[in-house]
Amino acid sequence: MLESLFAENKKAAKETRIHYSKSNGIFYMVFSILFLGFGIYAFFYLSYFIGIGFIAISVYGIRENRKLIKDRSVQLILSEEGITYKETRIKSWSEIKDEHIIFEPSPTGRKSQYYLSYNHRNRNEKILINELDISPQRVEYLLKIYRKRNEKKLKHFTKT
Repeated sequence: MLESLFAENKKAAKETRIHYSKSNGIFYMVFSILFLGFGIYAFFYLSYFIGIGFIAISVYGIRENRKLIKDRSVQLILSEEGITYKETRIKSWSEIKDEHIIFEPSPTGRKSQYYLSYNHRNRNEKILINELDISPQRVEYLLKIYRKRNEKKLKHFTKT
């Protein structure tokens, strides 16, 4: 029953293009600006060196987050044909095995990481998906749909 849901779902597009998450970038940008404000305060009222340190870290954070917000290039493409990461060539489903989402908690418990993991030509590949504009659950759902569509298409071609 569940298998047929993934195989027959027509609502999923032929391919899904995934970008960096703007909302994550904006959130971290706001955090960096607040950090900058504290750095300026520390510079004038606490310690010159502490203030400089906070200012330097926050300016770096603002620059990096600005790049992420402006970067609208496609980071990951999931389709009936396979998986494409950044500017690499497509990795077809026939070459991909054991695709799934991995959850790795951080040792401190502050920020856990989600990865799309798969074996491609007997080599394990992991793609960090935390900063992308799609949830790990949606990625896993789309992996199943596109894999099933590909298998269905292959069965159709082998019968004819």
